[in-house]
Amino acid sequence: MFAAGLVVLPLHHPVEVIQDAIMVATLYPGRFRLCVGAGYMEGDFQIMGVDHGERAARMEQGLGAINAYLKGQEMVLDGPYIGRTPIRDEAVADVELEVFAGAWSAGGVRRAARHADGWITGPIRNIHWLADLAEIYREECEKVGRKPRIVMLREAWLGETDQAARDTYGEYVLAYHRVYMERGNSYHPKYEPWFADLAGPGDLTVDHVLTDRVLCGSLDHWLETLPRWIDLVGPEEIIVRLRHFQGPSLEETLEAIKGIGSEVVPRFQA
Repeated sequence: MFAAGLVVLPLHHPVEVIQDAIMVATLYPGRFRLCVGAGYMEGDFQIMGVDHGERAARMEQGLGAINAYLKGQEMVLDGPYIGRTPIRDEAVADVELEVFAGAWSAGGVRRAARHADGWITGPIRNIHWLADLAEIYREECEKVGRKPRIVMLREAWLGETDQAARDTYGEYVLAYHRVYMERGNSYHPKYEPWFADLAGPGDLTVDHVLTDRVLCGSLDHWLETLPRWIDLVGPEEIIVRLRHFQGPSLEETLEAIKGIGSEVVPRFQA
């Protein structure tokens, strides 16, 4: 299984997105999943000439258009998107495609429950914040009669020891989370009381970042932490992101991937 993760849907016309996705799904039957998200960085929207304030409306209408196309229904788009969804060509009329929506807010997970086959979490939220969002998602799924399906995305590193993992990965994930904090809405005193005492991103430490958020440690740490997180959030899949632009190195990352595949995955396959 592979996926586009994530297509910032408000920056593209939904008909173009779903037709491109169907083409990929045709080439790789049963192996491709379309994943879309609302985006959040104002600069991305400015470059594309899209009003950042239209994010929610574009996600709502965009997912509606994608679903209409998949069901073979025509839908008139009268704003923010303009146009109509075409009826699927007979050559791809039977191609099946899962659509998952990424979200990290209460409104976003409710939208995922209403309009998508599943929800992909962000990597930024504390696990307890994520658990609260998962509860909101399940409640909305029950209201609309959908089966809840959660893909949990976490930043992670596997090392020989907890300290070795921290030494290799800590500086890179800390640098990223300082950027997340600067952008806002990534930490909250409700889930991390210490956050109220920080003057700014420069005060954020590796301990702040790793605790209940990043899966960073030895095999024993993974085997202790993952079952607890699975119990809290209830995902059917887990995606781990091991590398950032600055590092760790490709060689180190490939070695960590090999270790996860040989040591961690077999423990959870049952």
